Amino acid sequence: MWLAIAGLLSGSFSSAQETFNLSAFKGAYRGTVTQAGPGMGDTASGTASVNIKVPNSGKSAGIDYAATISDGMGGSSLLPTALVLTSSKRASVTDLLVGIAGTNNAKPGDGRWSQRKRTLKIAATNGEGTTLRGTAVAKDLRNKRRLSLTLVSDDGVDSTTFTTRLQTRLPRRP
Repeated sequence: MWLAIAGLLSGSFSSAQETFNLSAFKGAYRGTVTQAGPGMGDTASGTASVNIKVPNSGKSAGIDYAATISDGMGGSSLLPTALVLTSSKRASVTDLLVGIAGTNNAKPGDGRWSQRKRTLKIAATNGEGTTLRGTAVAKDLRNKRRLSLTLVSDDGVDSTTFTTRLQTRLPRRP
């Protein structure tokens, strides 16, 4: 009898762990970003906002990313991109270069995404050899959700890394 109860408990526990979906990343985040890449000396820093919209099914998502980086001369540059993650594990990106080349020179691309618990991985490319790889890790703490997001953009010659630390308030439980 104990074996039967243990089997039921372990079965329900493992299925409970597998219920993670993209809702673990949902939220409107604000935080800081560090950009490391060519032509910028060592690094540049600034602010970032990420809005992750997840429908009730939790199997797809829309991600809006915007970083504002100081240009070192008293001004700043807005570096945006948007990602759409579909339920068929496909990803489409509006700008693989995350706004570095300007809005008129955006490099869209397609790829795949995968999730393991609270870690999301994205890889996209286009026919010109431009790639974008991303990793997001979410962690809930009391009433806040923290998101660590790293995007690596590569145009085939140079690579730029955006390391972003963000947080948002958790939605209130009903």
